[in-house]
Amino acid sequence: MRKTFLVTTALACLLAANAGALAQGSTGITTAAPPPSSNQSPADLTKEQLLGRDAFSQDQTLMGPVERVVTAANGQVQAIVIKTGGFLGFGARLVAIPQGKFHMRGQNVQLQLTSEEVQKLPEQKNNS
Repeated sequence: MRKTFLVTTALACLLAANAGALAQGSTGITTAAPPPSSNQSPADLTKEQLLGRDAFSQDQTLMGPVERVVTAANGQVQAIVIKTGGFLGFGARLVAIPQGKFHMRGQNVQLQLTSEEVQKLPEQKNNS
């Protein structure tokens, strides 16, 4: 009985500690602070480094994953396309973020746009 109590208490403490890491914003978008780390210039980034990474706005709102990377003939990244909004995969939009408006921050992509600015970007066609 004592062992069960200790395990239950430990789990409760772990859950309480992690509860502050994610919060539900008023827009229904999950927010979390990306880990602090060295910044990497877009000129040094590759398609492989960006695909699938989570993109965070200036106000630290999780905007969505990087779905596509637009590159020049020389392989230099020109833009990223992120999937943002929606619920359970429905209603999400693809928006393009041009080079110079993002960089790597730890394991995530840091946008130099607010979540409101990202939501106002025109939708991109899904040309997979």
